[in-house]
Amino acid sequence: MVAVFNACIKNYHFSEAWKKAVIIGVKPRDFPSSFKPISLLSGLGKLFEKVFKTRLSDHLLGNGLIVDEQFGFRPNNSYSQQALRLVDYISEDFKRKRKTVAVFFDVAKAFDKVWHAGLIYKLHQLQVPDRLVFIIHKYLMNIHFSFRHENSISAKRLIGAGVPQGSTLFPLLYSAYTNDIPRSQTGVQFALFANDTALYLPGSKLRQITPCLQKAIDKLTC
Repeated sequence: MVAVFNACIKNYHFSEAWKKAVIIGVKPRDFPSSFKPISLLSGLGKLFEKVFKTRLSDHLLGNGLIVDEQFGFRPNNSYSQQALRLVDYISEDFKRKRKTVAVFFDVAKAFDKVWHAGLIYKLHQLQVPDRLVFIIHKYLMNIHFSFRHENSISAKRLIGAGVPQGSTLFPLLYSAYTNDIPRSQTGVQFALFANDTALYLPGSKLRQITPCLQKAIDKLTC
């Protein structure tokens, strides 16, 4: 198996058989919006993704290319650590009798909306080796899914953006895709965890904080 995976990387190959997802629906609550699709992916394909992810991670994380504010999908970081970092920041300003205003964003269905061509462009901007980018490009091409309900299964459909839920590789790719988050020149700070984003800014007066924070929000959402 090691020989097969090494040959795939050497020849820039990602098997078509590994790019077929069968989606089943899970409904944890009695609301239509709570319907959660779960993708059943090739076990061999997911194993290859793990091997490939190690090489991509060595470049992105090993070279410090992912912004420090992003705590998602990286070793030795967690959601609770990011939350503690934010609480400590606010507490320190509170001791100095300064207010902190924060705005929180959650990008709905973030993984489903990643533009493939934009992702490839950003990987080049991060100087990811061409051989790795080419394999990722092959990985994103012609991903298909079918929906299964009980004993029935739909016809195949092409995934035009994002990837199936359950991909081992894509969380790291999402970090690369959102790595160029716009920076504010007004001192606004960021706290990121996957698709959760917090913008926060301390100050002595709310009327001074609010306009600066609004400019950062406008820049982020434009």
